[in-house]
Order: sequence, then structure tokens, then C-alpha cells
Amino acid sequence: MNKYRLSIIITLLMGLTSFAQNPRLALYESSPMLVNPAFTGFYAGKIRVSAHGSYMATNIEKNLHTNTSIEIRSNYDESDPLPRKFAAVGLNFYRYGHSSSPLSAMFPSLSFAYHSFIDRRRRHGISVGFQGAYAMGTFNASKSGLREPDWEISGGGFATKFQGDNLQTSTLSYVDFSVGGIYSYKARELDLELGLSMSHLLYPKTDIFKDPETKQRHRGVASLKVGFELSQTKKVYFKSLYWRDGLFWLSNSLNDTTGEYIIGGLKAHFWLGLELQSKPLEDRNLVLGYGIFSRSLNTVMPVVEATYKKNYVLRATYEQPMNSVQFNAYRARRAELSLIVYLNPRGKVVPFTED
Repeated sequence: MNKYRLSIIITLLMGLTSFAQNPRLALYESSPMLVNPAFTGFYAGKIRVSAHGSYMATNIEKNLHTNTSIEIRSNYDESDPLPRKFAAVGLNFYRYGHSSSPLSAMFPSLSFAYHSFIDRRRRHGISVGFQGAYAMGTFNASKSGLREPDWEISGGGFATKFQGDNLQTSTLSYVDFSVGGIYSYKARELDLELGLSMSHLLYPKTDIFKDPETKQRHRGVASLKVGFELSQTKKVYFKSLYWRDGLFWLSNSLNDTTGEYIIGGLKAHFWLGLELQSKPLEDRNLVLGYGIFSRSLNTVMPVVEATYKKNYVLRATYEQPMNSVQFNAYRARRAELSLIVYLNPRGKVVPFTED
């Protein structure tokens, strides 16, 4: 156990001393392909279909973010839901935009992943993934009268260097690519999951007004999930996300200053929390889970999860800023809801196993 505890401590220290920006979605696990393409097919089941919505508001504007996805795994057998090796493909469609926001964008993407256990007992697993996305953005200042979006909730993927005094309309599209990897360890007493991904591999030009010098730098995202068994029916998870932007999130180049939390003189940005989950039981149709999370320790996000008949997973949260006179990092309020369903090729619901 000592080597696993040491790896957890090292990962935490690396995350807390890194620079970052804040992602838009609070329930990031409900849209895993936005975090890391290696999460494609990273579950026990044949097909996973998900729908995820987030309504965000500040005193400047409102915005609606939606994400839908479908993933299909190879080598699935109900008697052996996690074979030694398997591949997966996923389609994802992310969108943000609202009548009060001048910027709207869509990101259809295609992801591939390969998963393999590297030991006979199938405790240690390695996953790698690749994703290609086509970004389409529209800026229409006359729509809301704003010269630029409220970057805390308007999403990322595009820069908007406003040019001239008149309200402008412009569109832009580009192709982007991401890669990622996951190491996982699973035993009765401990679950460990470490993920790393990098986006903007070809430095796409993202200024919606066609500024030729505006290019996205490489972006990295690190995720950590640790689960401990409390009893035969209960498990507690520590979950966290550290990032320097991401494929669908705000860029450092857009002068975003939200989420700055000073630790030892260094800026650190992170998402972390604890979640208590009940294990799926044969004699219970409904299993509930509860959690509490925070964004850079300056918002509070209570999370409720309901799993029905081990196949339908519903998650909900409401994120509320916790500002002070000295520190006013976040203004956005977010209400989010997601639904995940596990199916087999014929559309029949298959048994659900917690990731």
C-alpha cells in the first residue's frame, strides 16, 4: 500500500503547484471524452449513451452548455465485462450558446481508445486514446450588445480580438486533435485512476476575427480518482482535476483571471471533492450517492447521484460561488444535470458496474 500512497501524494503535489484555468462544466465525469480521449469506453458495458446539460449565469450574461455522446466497446461479454484487451470508439457533440451571449460554438468529435490489463490478475490497466474534433464558432455582437463574452461561462476554443467600433459578426472553423492516457489500479481495498491528456496538438488558429497570429498553445489536463472501501456496501472516492486549459475550455491567452488561489506564492487552479457511493446490490433497484466538491476552494458543489436498476445513472449539482471581500474569483452559478445509460448492441439494458 505504501507505493500507492506515495504515488497519490506526488500527484497531488504536482497538481497543486501547476498553473491552470477553470473548465466550464462542473460534472466533468459525465462528459469524460471532454477531459481525456482515453476515457472512451472506460466502463463495464457494451454501449454508453449520455446527455449532459449545464445552465450558467453571471450578472453579465447567461449561457447553456450541452454535451451528448455515444460510445461502443469491442469484446464485451456480460460474463466477462472487463476483458484483458479491448478497443472503443466514441462520438461526442458539445455545444454552448445563449441569446444573451455573443459567442456560440459547436464541437463534434470522434475518439478512439485502446484498453489493456498488464498483469494476470487484471488489477493494473493502461489506456491510450486519440481524438479529432471539428470546431465551429460564431460571434454576433448585435445579438446581445456585448463586445466580448463573459469568459467565465462562455466556453473556450475561440479567441475574439474585437476589431473596430461597430458591432461585428464573424465565423470560424478549424480541426483540432487530442491524445491521452490513463493508468488504473483496482483491488478490493483500493481503486486508483490517474489520467493525463494534451490538446491543440497542431496549434490551431482560433481567433474568430481571423487574426493570423492567434494560435492555441498545447493544453494539458490531469485527473486523479482514489476510492477506498468503507464497508461491504459503501465506498468513498476522492476526485480531482488539474488543468492548463483543455480542448473545450478557456485559454490562458484570453486574459482570464478567475480561479486564482495562492499557495506558497504560486497560482493553483483545481477541482476536487469527496463522494460517498453505495455499491450496486442485487436486491435494490435504486442506489444513491452523495458528494461535495469545490473549484479552487472558492465554490461549493453538492452532488447527488441516483443509479436505477444498475443501468441508469442520474447526476445533479448546483455550483455556488463563495466570494469574499479579499477574493472575488468566481461569479458564475451553475445548475447541471446528466443522464447515462448502458446498452448492448440490440438496445437492451446491460448490468451496470461502477467505474
